[in-house]
Amino acid sequence: MAIKINQPRKGRSFTRLIAVVVIFGVVFAAIYFLFFAPAPGFDYIAPSELERNEELASFDLDPKTVFNSDEFQSLEVFRVETGEGNFGRTNPFVAP
Repeated sequence: MAIKINQPRKGRSFTRLIAVVVIFGVVFAAIYFLFFAPAPGFDYIAPSELERNEELASFDLDPKTVFNSDEFQSLEVFRVETGEGNFGRTNPFVAP
């Protein structure tokens, strides 16, 4: 009977070392960029078409004027009255 002595492989430990270093590097980079990196500045210049927003933002709307206007008064209510009755099941979680 022969006795076999296993010799450790050097290539395998080097591959593991590289994999562990890469994994730690990715985790460290993710933690840094998610929690510690400075936030980028907001570099957006509004186009001239949006300058009218200030005019619209300062617009005062009086509800009394709207509700008493002829246009609002001319609106019709389009609703259908439903009759009384049982709609649906009393317990929707019980099988029919």
